[in-house]
Amino acid sequence: MAWAAFHAVEVVSSSRFAHKRIGYHVIAQSFSDQLRKDLNSSNEYEVSLALKCLARIGTDDLARDLTSVVFTLLGSSKAFVRKKSIGVVLRVFDKYPDAVKKSQDDDDDFVPMPMVLIDQDADPEATIVQISFGDRLGALIDTVTL
Repeated sequence: MAWAAFHAVEVVSSSRFAHKRIGYHVIAQSFSDQLRKDLNSSNEYEVSLALKCLARIGTDDLARDLTSVVFTLLGSSKAFVRKKSIGVVLRVFDKYPDAVKKSQDDDDDFVPMPMVLIDQDADPEATIVQISFGDRLGALIDTVTL
């Protein structure tokens, strides 16, 4: 696949709009496929990097396409992956609010909508952020050691 990425970059640098459009489409599709592959990896560090990438540059489309994978990672046997995926769920909900409906369709994999409370008045030198979840996700957070 490395050779295809190189050619896609060459096409994107073309001065013709039609070539650029095709190149960007190929790059976006390749990126999405690679992100999905890394999220499903057995190496927890690869999964962590993919989650971090999704949280930082995830678009609405990526959030929509990868919602089910992120919800699956919430039940990972590895605490490191569970901890990372909890943070990404907030970004997925922000980018793709219909993820809440998607998660409610499947009763076994239900993840409640988080409530975020921001307090800037209690301490003038700090911002206090409280995140509260429903029973299932709260219990999952309790299993994570920081």
